[in-house]
Amino acid sequence: MILYRGAEYVTALSAKPGDLVLFKWKKERGYNHVAFVERKRHGLQLIQHGSSNRTSLTAAILRCRGKPNYIERVVILRPKARS
Repeated sequence: MILYRGAEYVTALSAKPGDLVLFKWKKERGYNHVAFVERKRHGLQLIQHGSSNRTSLTAAILRCRGKPNYIERVVILRPKARS
């Protein structure tokens, strides 16, 4: 996304609807899951595929905490619009 669409990194505080949230688990080599920021209300609310289609960033991280393959890193990207 960074090279192809010129995406920029953003913080959770500056994230807005449409931004991409990428997850990297401890036992994985790279980022292998993505969710979209749906809205900012009581933290970041996400839309994703999986067991919980709608969740918050905090809930997603807490769901994996304490497990051997926990979420190790989260990156939020904002792709630039096509010209």
